[in-house]
Amino acid sequence: MLEPGEAAEGGRAHVRTTPKVGPAEWTCARGYGPPMPVRSAAVAAADQWTDPDDGIRYPAGEVHAWERGRNETVCGLSLSKSRLARFPHVSWADVQPESGRHAEEVRVVCRRCRAGTGARRDERGWTRTDPRP
Repeated sequence: MLEPGEAAEGGRAHVRTTPKVGPAEWTCARGYGPPMPVRSAAVAAADQWTDPDDGIRYPAGEVHAWERGRNETVCGLSLSKSRLARFPHVSWADVQPESGRHAEEVRVVCRRCRAGTGARRDERGWTRTDPRP
């Protein structure tokens, strides 16, 4: 058995060509590490409407966050199989009901996409009306 750096029969030293990487580094290298927030997400939607003033189409119905250059939404739905239309000119922040910018015809915002784009965890969809003393 040759030790590292010791010459073999051909006169060449044994050199490790790949760096030694442990299992902790393997998981991050394979894409199973901590999720990264989406920086600039566009919108994919189930329906569309056209603004009569400027003639630009906007998302309607159920909307999902979509990263440009990918064929799936942030929540993992395939754009083609789900028959979602892409809206690269509309940002994810513009279709949120709180912004009201292009959210006129939006009925449902995907909860998984909202969480994947960095929505705050303390925003609840309900309010306490009669709290206990």
